Amino acid sequence: MPNVLGFSAQELRLAIWSPQLGEVVSDTGSRLEYDEDESSVQIRVCSGDLTWMRYRLRDRSSDGPGWKRTALVDWDYSRDVDRFTLGRCVEESVYCLDPRALLTDRFSLYEASFIKNPFASLPFDVPSFCNLKEWLERWKRIYVLGQYAPEYL
Repeated sequence: MPNVLGFSAQELRLAIWSPQLGEVVSDTGSRLEYDEDESSVQIRVCSGDLTWMRYRLRDRSSDGPGWKRTALVDWDYSRDVDRFTLGRCVEESVYCLDPRALLTDRFSLYEASFIKNPFASLPFDVPSFCNLKEWLERWKRIYVLGQYAPEYL
């Protein structure tokens, strides 16, 4: 059954593939995992338990009041300001890092943990303005150091 966006696993893979991605996949023995739900399609690139790349396309036509969370959507898009009114829209989300890069040679263990997976500490369970502001402050404290790891952006 085709998803709402009409992308197959192969089409999504071709959209993200590059020689650099192929090199990291080969070096780390990673695997590609395709998933879809009612509003999204995604590919995750994983090495062991670590997801080091996630590429997702999400149909925004249901955003706003009446929106329902789906298996692949991390945030709440049910507010009136989330409504997209200018026709059809697809949201693209890309999160990646280079799993071969060390961080503890430049950062404390706490900083390295946050940089390696900043999204693990996002307040998905309580997505309030205050909680997001606290997360952004942590982000700024790390990246204001001026020693950020560009392979993790």
